[in-house]
Amino acid sequence: MKRTKDEHEEHVRQLFRHITLSSILLVLSVSVLVLSFSVLDTSLAINSSPTQSSFQECPTSSEKASGRRRIVFMVIDAWRLSFLTSETSPMKFVRSAIAKRDAVLFEAYARMPTVTLPRITAYLSGTLPSFGTVLTNFASSELKVDNWIEASREKDLKIHFFGDDTWLKLFPGKFRKSDGVTSFFVNDYTEVDNNVTRHLDGELSSDTWDILILHYLGLDHVGHSLGGTSPMINVKLAEMDAVVEKIVQSESIQSTETMVVVCGDHGMTEAGSHGGASSSESVVPVVFFVSRVGKREHQTALRPPRIEQMDVSATISSYLSVRQPLSSYGISLIPQLKRNWQFDEEFIDRDFQNTLRHFSLINGAQLLELQQQMKFSIEDCSEQNLSQSNRTRILESLHAVQSEEIEKASTTSINPMIICLALLALAFYIPFRVQRWHFQTSFLQFFLPISSYFSSSLIEEEHEIWYFIASTALLVNTLAIYLRSKDKGRLLDTVTVAVCHRLGVAWRQNERRRWSMSSDLLPPQIFDEPFLLKNMSSYDGKSFSSQFSSASLLAGLIWIFLISKKKRGFATALQVIGIFGSAIFHYVRNENPFGDQTLETAIRLFSLASAYLSPTSSILTYILFISPPHQLFLLAAVHEMGRRAAKAKLGVDPLMALLVSAFYYTGNSNSLSTIDLAASYTGVTSYQPIFIAFQLLLNMYAGPIVFILGLCSEKRNVGIELEALAAWTFAYRIVAFSVSILSFIIFRQHLFLWTVFAPKVVYDMIHSLLAAVLQETSLLLEKLTYKKACLIIATLEIVYWVYYAILLIFAVIHHQQAWSIVFTSVNLFMLTIQIAILWFGVIKEDPKFLQTHLIFLCLTILWDFLLFIGFFVVTVFPYVYSNQYLQYNGKEWNARTFAIVMGSLLLLWFVCRYFMMLTIFRFWKILRANQGYRRPRSFTQEK
Repeated sequence: MKRTKDEHEEHVRQLFRHITLSSILLVLSVSVLVLSFSVLDTSLAINSSPTQSSFQECPTSSEKASGRRRIVFMVIDAWRLSFLTSETSPMKFVRSAIAKRDAVLFEAYARMPTVTLPRITAYLSGTLPSFGTVLTNFASSELKVDNWIEASREKDLKIHFFGDDTWLKLFPGKFRKSDGVTSFFVNDYTEVDNNVTRHLDGELSSDTWDILILHYLGLDHVGHSLGGTSPMINVKLAEMDAVVEKIVQSESIQSTETMVVVCGDHGMTEAGSHGGASSSESVVPVVFFVSRVGKREHQTALRPPRIEQMDVSATISSYLSVRQPLSSYGISLIPQLKRNWQFDEEFIDRDFQNTLRHFSLINGAQLLELQQQMKFSIEDCSEQNLSQSNRTRILESLHAVQSEEIEKASTTSINPMIICLALLALAFYIPFRVQRWHFQTSFLQFFLPISSYFSSSLIEEEHEIWYFIASTALLVNTLAIYLRSKDKGRLLDTVTVAVCHRLGVAWRQNERRRWSMSSDLLPPQIFDEPFLLKNMSSYDGKSFSSQFSSASLLAGLIWIFLISKKKRGFATALQVIGIFGSAIFHYVRNENPFGDQTLETAIRLFSLASAYLSPTSSILTYILFISPPHQLFLLAAVHEMGRRAAKAKLGVDPLMALLVSAFYYTGNSNSLSTIDLAASYTGVTSYQPIFIAFQLLLNMYAGPIVFILGLCSEKRNVGIELEALAAWTFAYRIVAFSVSILSFIIFRQHLFLWTVFAPKVVYDMIHSLLAAVLQETSLLLEKLTYKKACLIIATLEIVYWVYYAILLIFAVIHHQQAWSIVFTSVNLFMLTIQIAILWFGVIKEDPKFLQTHLIFLCLTILWDFLLFIGFFVVTVFPYVYSNQYLQYNGKEWNARTFAIVMGSLLLLWFVCRYFMMLTIFRFWKILRANQGYRRPRSFTQEK
């Protein structure tokens, strides 16, 4: 039965309350889930065990005689094994040293998640960090797990560090000397390494350190910015090779007994990303150099020995004669290194004995059984007393214990998961009290995707399932229209949607294939993979991909002209200037990659100022800015797909399938390695976590957002389907999130638990939160009226008034210049009058008051504009003309850069004021047109 308007408003209010409660329960379940992923065993805490040193022996006399040992620990971020072992690798020095047996190469396994923080933790503590560290990777805090840095400090060893500032967050105040560089500003891949290398000469000629830690980020940043196949990769590898050569061959290293460890924290995919479990991401090299120790002659293995990253922790602890971290699972590599170098026999025996003692505390039962079988004591474990076969047998037993402990550390408690499921069940049930979901979906739509959550292979290929569902739904709709209505317009629109969908499916299809297949058996790609991996950062104006980028930018300009309404000409002009200016400055930046990016940021601000003039097209503009150029054609097709789907009046089922498919069109998947970090740093000149996270999410969900904007552009055709789509998306995402947690519980012993099922839970968690935001936003817009919007504006004006009042008080107290006090006083007085008139006009719904307020607002804007023009003419432009520097807020600015930045910000300010004025003006028009009916219309009801 059709509801009256009052009944509908009451229904929306009740639904909003229930959806809000459901959203709160969803957030609680997410919080419990994150805690369950992130929690660490208390046994890992520093100084948590009184027996931490009970198995450590004092250094022997021969060890004391051997003198001081030093460590250089060098991490090359995203250094995968193939970067070193490939025949075409530019790392000539390291490869030559390995071939001459001056160095030993190990193949280290980086366990999930393959991001920096947990991998560093494994190298330092010898433990397996929880999967939740992938969620805290961007916000590191002090490391609470025992590690060899703390053990070294207990022995008063002096530690110097240079590189990734993640280390400074992990060890605040723990280094005698340090210099950190920002780890997440991926657009910088040169200065970030130069700032580390510039310290080498001083450190290598100094005798003030025992441990020197270097963490180079440039290679990882090249991958994120330019892709894993960029020519800059080889340039950066050659640079790292030169750094290693400089360290190893320095006189101070050669004159003291020093171990140089060069390793990668994680690998890199062909696309330049990481976070997944592929071999390119999880297999990294670890290279050992040891100076002032005699070499042994032996036959080099055909393949590097396979080790765990945590073994490096045990090796460094043993070499420095410090205690091994409390709950380390690492096995010292000294027995394998002795094949190359003639270490002191007592040192080798003590290393072996301490390893046995440490593992006897971790899992003594298995070692005790082995001791009884072989009839040996730990004190008798020396090269003289044990044959090589027995030592090998003991090492195999240690590796078995290590594997068992890793498996234990990989398990998680199911109790928090059950709590999550209970909260999600409530979140799904509560809205049913006021809303009946329109489950018109077939078995194919609802159960097929969810049933795939119980197969690791199908989770990895979930995009194929949604592509199939969307294609099937479109086929059914096309046949239904053709056989029943014979509406040629709707039929053409549906066919156009199908064509756009097929383009989206084919866009990144070959990059996704998990299986190997002969190239002649595969369908041809639209573009080859190296070409698809290019993005705006690799723009140089010469290659074919650069020409395609230029064509994409031109297409973006044409597209904005086509989708923008004629009355939005000013907004469109700003957007066109912004895109064109951005293209110019991308080219300029690549001509001078290390120049100031402030000008480009200013151009972006200038164009984005139109956001309040034309919200829909401005969101599209923003997405164009941060998306790789090769995706612009795709996004245009997705927008057209949404618009045509609205005109074709497709139901909720195909709209839902197309919405989910749009997420996968741009290359997303259920693997963390497909997240494109480079886009999140577009237009950013420093590390700003909140803004970068916002751009990261915007780029990830560019496809669905553009699709929804396409639907909104034809809302008269889509009607109630938009609201139903939001409700259906919210309901489905809660169910999908619940099922992904359930599959995680069921398969908690599965081999791919942390590589497939856990990332799926993380993705569904994010999908659910964003679906809740979408549902809340749709209900807020349904409730929001122009009267409420004007009250919000009045409240913001009051806040602005308080700000000006504080400025005036400070200006008087500090005896500032007279013009500043006059300017502030006049603005404060005009604001007071405006707020009073606006408040009375909105409360009484009197158009005369609103008309008076609009006049005052125009006068205020004109006053501000004239004063700002005067400020620029008098204080800024003289410096701009001569290209000098000026002082502002205690900082020195180039005058031209300052003028552009401030001009862009002022433009953004005036546009905000214009938006306020436009909202009040529309409310005034509604009141004038409805003198007999005072109830204000909703934003969504305006004609």
